[in-house]
Amino acid sequence: MSGMKRLVVVALLALCWGCAPGLQHREPASTRPTFDAIKSGFAAYKQWQQQDDWQALERAQRSFARALEQRPDNLRLQLAYYQTLYALAERDWGRWHRTLQQHFDAVNRVARYDLSPPAYLQHSLLPDDASLQRRRQLLQRAVAQQPRAEQAWYVLSAVFMGEDTPQLALHAARIASELKPEVAAFAYQLGDVYDRLSYTTRDCTYPPDSLTRNAIRHLSRAVSLAPDDAAYHDHLAMLYSRVGLYPLALQEARTAYRLEASDWNRDTLARALLDVGQSQAALAHYQALVDTDFASEAVEGLALIHGARGQWQRAQTLYTRSFGEREPDIYQYLIRQWQRALGGQPLAPRADWQVETRNSWEADILRYVVSGGDFDLVARADNRCQLTEAHFYTAMRDWLEDGDAGSHRRHLQQVMDLGVHNYGEFFWARAILESPAVD
Repeated sequence: MSGMKRLVVVALLALCWGCAPGLQHREPASTRPTFDAIKSGFAAYKQWQQQDDWQALERAQRSFARALEQRPDNLRLQLAYYQTLYALAERDWGRWHRTLQQHFDAVNRVARYDLSPPAYLQHSLLPDDASLQRRRQLLQRAVAQQPRAEQAWYVLSAVFMGEDTPQLALHAARIASELKPEVAAFAYQLGDVYDRLSYTTRDCTYPPDSLTRNAIRHLSRAVSLAPDDAAYHDHLAMLYSRVGLYPLALQEARTAYRLEASDWNRDTLARALLDVGQSQAALAHYQALVDTDFASEAVEGLALIHGARGQWQRAQTLYTRSFGEREPDIYQYLIRQWQRALGGQPLAPRADWQVETRNSWEADILRYVVSGGDFDLVARADNRCQLTEAHFYTAMRDWLEDGDAGSHRRHLQQVMDLGVHNYGEFFWARAILESPAVD
């Protein structure tokens, strides 16, 4: 409300140039009623602003309406009248929305980019439990009424994400950010959509990290526009980590934690420290998170640290604990089996390993590790994410079968070179390569 009030005051001050004491001008008799109406409207509006007196706002509306009868082509008066109607409709939509819409239709042709559309106001008045479909309908109507309504595009992007249509969300976020490139929230939204889109596609079917790097570009802009926003720095740290820019990730994570020492930011900082090899500092942060909502992430981080130190029994115990009550998926199941073997613990016969697979690729991985098969898993991979998994589980099978250090290390190094930094296989390949007790 306050921002809208300020806009109206500016418009009214521009109109009421002859209303202030000491600035009285002698006007022809035919124009005096118009200026009197403007002066009355300004005074009534100011009373509403100061005292929240809605009757005063209605008097302002009537005064501006009288002035418009005499000067219907005065654009600034039209805008002041529209903003007054907008405030009235915000309070009583049922009574004022038709008048608001009529005036919008009349004025929008000549003041197209200065008016917030009625449909956006209607959307803002929806109850919290309104459906995404209803929100989308009103927001789409709003941007049709006013194609440069950047706030409507911004909120529409979030609604599209809620409806799991990330490509449409990307389109809406891009328009909002192009309309107002100086707004940090719009830059952040665009970066966030790119980030979520990278997870939807796993960033595997595009050139390496293209979606994540676009996310970084826009998140960096958001950080430059809002340097004191801890959430922006934290998110940017995670993105830098995902593409292997570890020193930059640590810098952003430290800034985020300095601005807001939350558990969320501490978890990001711990991972950033681990990525640059400061395992002892990471250990302290992870231990502080064990009894928080980030216990799962913390325990897995501790498992990685112990694994890299060659303490594989401890790593396997912690890794299993990180699942909580969840059943491990195929990848977690196989990684845990390798941890057991690395720690010298006996394994059940691989033919007896039972874990659910969700698609043909996962079935291929399980069959390859369990029975060896008569196929090359690496040759079957379709993209770099599958290649990451193929090299990791080829290394696992080679190690389980004959302990061939040269073979499994070569495949693990391929995992590192592919650089899919947000995959568990990448983290565990690094830990195994660093471990002194693998060969």
